[in-house]
Amino acid sequence: MTTKKKVELEGEVIRWPSILMLQIVRDNAGAAETSYIVRHLPEDESWASRQGVKYRMDDRLIPLNLAEKAEQVAEKDGSTIDGNIYRITDEGRDFLDLYGPDFEDAISMAEASKSLQRTRRAVDGLVDRIEDAESGMANEVKQLADHLDAIENRLDSIQSQQEATVNAVDEDDARIRDLQRRIDATDAAIEDVDERVDAVKVDEYWLAQWVSEFIYGTFASLSRTPRPVQKNPQGFEWIQQFRDELAEETGYMEEKEAMSVED
Repeated sequence: MTTKKKVELEGEVIRWPSILMLQIVRDNAGAAETSYIVRHLPEDESWASRQGVKYRMDDRLIPLNLAEKAEQVAEKDGSTIDGNIYRITDEGRDFLDLYGPDFEDAISMAEASKSLQRTRRAVDGLVDRIEDAESGMANEVKQLADHLDAIENRLDSIQSQQEATVNAVDEDDARIRDLQRRIDATDAAIEDVDERVDAVKVDEYWLAQWVSEFIYGTFASLSRTPRPVQKNPQGFEWIQQFRDELAEETGYMEEKEAMSVED
């Protein structure tokens, strides 16, 4: 099979891009819009554009009666240039049947190129999605790591607070035990003081009894004035004064009179 890239018809040179456009129209039920033809051309070719389609269809194929312009429409892609609906003629079908096989390799290469471009776009899109996923995953991993670090720091803070609380409780327990020991010692000291007070009260009681008996005995002896005093009362005047003062302070004379009345 020969590989041609151009053919001469009625003195006009028809190259393989025009043949490819005519085949696209034929394969689309014999009619196609400009935008449809552009979408099925190799993207990396400089002539694969709306202007390129218009030039080859209007200036090459239609003058040779290989195609005809069916109608003019506004392109759906929002372009300001009106597109055309091209229809293949019977002469165009005969032309493709006659010369199409000679351009088969070139057209196959164009189709392979377009397929390769689609595959490349798909791969690029997949790579972009993988990179986006990796980037997103990296961000999520970083966020998760930061969150885990925050949790770990929080746990460390809580543990430190717990340790501080335990230490404070231990210190409070030690203070309580020390206070309890002091209270126990104070209670023991109070009990000892109470015992001593009781002992002092007992001693005081017996001392008071002894003093009382002594005073009563003294008054009894003083109430009997010795003979020398009777003969010389001024010489022992202080004894009589002491007896009177002591009797007044202790109430001895009142008790003695009361005892006399009872007798």
